[in-house]
Amino acid sequence: MSNDAVITWRDDRNVVIDGVPFELGADPTPASSPDHLRVLKPRWMVEEYLRLTSRERPQRILELGLYDGGSTALLALAARPERLIGVELAAAAPALDRWLANSTAPARAAVRPYYGVDQSDRARLAAILDAELGDAPLDLAIDDASHLLEPSIASFEVVFPRLRPGGIFVLEDWASVHDIERVLMEHPERLTLRPEAITEPPTPLTRMVFEIILAIAYTEVVSEVRLARHWAEIRRGPASVDAAAFALRDCYGPRGAELLRDPKTVGPKWPVGPPPRQ
Repeated sequence: MSNDAVITWRDDRNVVIDGVPFELGADPTPASSPDHLRVLKPRWMVEEYLRLTSRERPQRILELGLYDGGSTALLALAARPERLIGVELAAAAPALDRWLANSTAPARAAVRPYYGVDQSDRARLAAILDAELGDAPLDLAIDDASHLLEPSIASFEVVFPRLRPGGIFVLEDWASVHDIERVLMEHPERLTLRPEAITEPPTPLTRMVFEIILAIAYTEVVSEVRLARHWAEIRRGPASVDAAAFALRDCYGPRGAELLRDPKTVGPKWPVGPPPRQ
């Protein structure tokens, strides 16, 4: 389409979208500067978002977790939505505010950042969506916020029913706890703490992913899940949902719940020894 964004990759860490330079990487330092905006994502994930926005053409987007707003600016340029709502726990994102102040009128009108909002605050999140969208559904929602199970489920249960049928919810970094465990399994010498000083890690977001997969088996609330190690793309199904009462745990039956707590599927406490031989 003639109004598509102009995207130029300079290398794996630098991309220019409509003349705005972005620097990618996992390290949050250095922060964004007037010369470039930081996006805390690898190239493959940015390319996934570029493909997704090109394919789905989302016009109403919610992003949970902004850091300093580089990904928000990238989405605004790539998707050119009519509304992009950003929710961030921090009190401000100066780089995003600075970019918005100097950007074109359509971007300033589309992007609506909300600061100091915890993703687990269901009432606040629902109020923001009501104020910004009214009865209009979301096309795309992204969770790159706490990466903690209970807050992530809380925001999912508020947001997912507000997606249109066919809309997409992206859950980033769902395997991050497993990444840490995998490294310790492969390199136990890196574990320098005394065993008694080790605390149990948070419950992985994998639990939430399992529940979403079960929802496909039992309901038409979820129609499809596409998984990569740090990317879960969840498509809203055709079933009508009461947004005020929606709970993920109600989307599967007793046999599904039994699978989630089956002790045969639970290994030893972490950290564990080397991985089994293949």
